[in-house]
Amino acid sequence: MKKALLAAAAVMGLSALSAPAAYAQSHDRVRQQYNSSNRDDNRGREEQSRQQYQSRNNDDGARRAQEQAQEMAARRAQDQARQQQEMAVRRSEDAARQAQDAARSRDAERARYEQQQDAARRQQDDQRRQWEQSRSQQDDQRRQWDQSRAQEDAARRQREINSSREAQIAASRQQELLGARQNQIEASRREQERREWEQRNHNNNNNWNDNNNWGRQHGWRDNDYWNRNHWNDRGRDDDRYRPYWNTHRDFDRPRWTDWRYVNRGYYFDYGYAHIVTGYWGHNYRWWSYPNWRRPWRAYTVGYILPYDIWWEPVPYDLYWRLPPAPYGCRYVMVDRDVLLVVISTGLVLDALLYY
Repeated sequence: MKKALLAAAAVMGLSALSAPAAYAQSHDRVRQQYNSSNRDDNRGREEQSRQQYQSRNNDDGARRAQEQAQEMAARRAQDQARQQQEMAVRRSEDAARQAQDAARSRDAERARYEQQQDAARRQQDDQRRQWEQSRSQQDDQRRQWDQSRAQEDAARRQREINSSREAQIAASRQQELLGARQNQIEASRREQERREWEQRNHNNNNNWNDNNNWGRQHGWRDNDYWNRNHWNDRGRDDDRYRPYWNTHRDFDRPRWTDWRYVNRGYYFDYGYAHIVTGYWGHNYRWWSYPNWRRPWRAYTVGYILPYDIWWEPVPYDLYWRLPPAPYGCRYVMVDRDVLLVVISTGLVLDALLYY
């Protein structure tokens, strides 16, 4: 189009150079051409714009159709989702309703079962109550019978107690009389023994201190008394001295049975010292007590007791507490010391020293 305009301008320019009329003609022609070209251009432009508008309309329609299709698809999907959701909600509601109905039916069944159990339990309680009432009645009857039986037993027992008490009183009176009689006999026997003991000891002391014969024949030996009575120790079987039988082993198993086997200074021990200490209440140790400074005495173990030393027998009760002396020996006292001497010679075998 521009090229056509340029060509027309050139023609008009050439014609203008030739003549004014030609210029006018050419000017008209150019105007006509220009108008026709403008009309063509306008028509083409309109056609182009129409086509563009139509294409734009077509594009918009396609886009609109596509958008409508997409919107319809989205709406259809939303509807489907909503329907599915509603169906799921309805299904869940139905399931919940069914579960509620099932739970309600179970509750009703449980309530019915509990009612039946309560009725059965109530019936059992009634039966148990009736049984307990009958049992209580039987217990009351048995209790009454037991009370009557107990009263009878108590009466019979009281009669038996009265009779047994009377018998016990009679027996106790008889035992008291017998015991008193035995005590009198025992007391008289012990008093007689004590008098004989003191008389014999007095005679022995007199005989032992006799300077003519040193008392060895009549003082130590005294065959009528020591060999006859004390050597056999018949009184040691008396129950009065039973508590002392376990104070030393020499009561049951003597270490020496003859004075010739006794070790000088080793006859007495802790047991003898304990016995004599318990009787006198003083402290005693024997001649060979280990690790002590022996006090001085006028006699010596292993030698004959001097004739000028005053001696006396051990007390009556202490004699029976001590184990029996070995054969040919006896216990004597010098001052507060207890000596074991040989009857035939007066040899001092051992001594318990007071300190």
